[in-house]
Amino acid sequence: MGINTAIIGPGGNVGIGLAIPSNMARDIYTQLKESGAVVRGFLGVQGDDVEPGVGEYFGLDADKGVVINDVVKDSPADKAGMKQDDVVVELEGQPVSNWNEFRNRVAMYKPGSEVRIVVIRDGRRKPLTVTLEKRPDGEFAMGGGSQAVQESLGMTLQTLTEELASRLGYEDLSGVLVMEVRPGSPAGEAGIQAGTLITEVNRKPVRNVKEFNEAIDNAAADGRALLRVRDEDWTRLLMLRLPKK
Repeated sequence: MGINTAIIGPGGNVGIGLAIPSNMARDIYTQLKESGAVVRGFLGVQGDDVEPGVGEYFGLDADKGVVINDVVKDSPADKAGMKQDDVVVELEGQPVSNWNEFRNRVAMYKPGSEVRIVVIRDGRRKPLTVTLEKRPDGEFAMGGGSQAVQESLGMTLQTLTEELASRLGYEDLSGVLVMEVRPGSPAGEAGIQAGTLITEVNRKPVRNVKEFNEAIDNAAADGRALLRVRDEDWTRLLMLRLPKK
């Protein structure tokens, strides 16, 4: 038995009900009642969809699952033995189709939850048990760069490294790369997407996560910040509404 959390239909809806287990819904209700917020479980990986043709390389029957591109050092995933190039195919006994689905399902578990994950490694199924932790608010290392979770804004950021700049075609730019955006968050409402590069805050350059955080702190009193962003070959200005502290 489950409880519907969203309906996708015309104008954003297509009549598909999304449900969560009733026991998980009780946990979410309790968290909202006690603290006014839902604390999401943190796994500590960066992943991607299994692209067409890649599944066969990893020994999969179909191009479904999540390829793990990076594992945060000392994160729950790291402690459980998850490795780069593992392909996640199951979470709690249910198939995993893609990265967005996987991270959203993980986020619905609270810190301290034990989750069972099955990965394909070297062509063989390998079960892992991961104890999720609270998502860190500070910076952590991933992919050779500094990452930080901006929980109040609803996004995860990473300093643009030379490696990432080369991969994404941003060789002549500097800034912070958006790695993840929570739907319905201030970042999401502003039109920021995963893959967006933020180069300026209030018309001043930001070259790394530290400078971005400082610029946002300086703009907090105004309740908004003007961002100059780059999406592939398209540069635009976005207004980010800042939550009151």
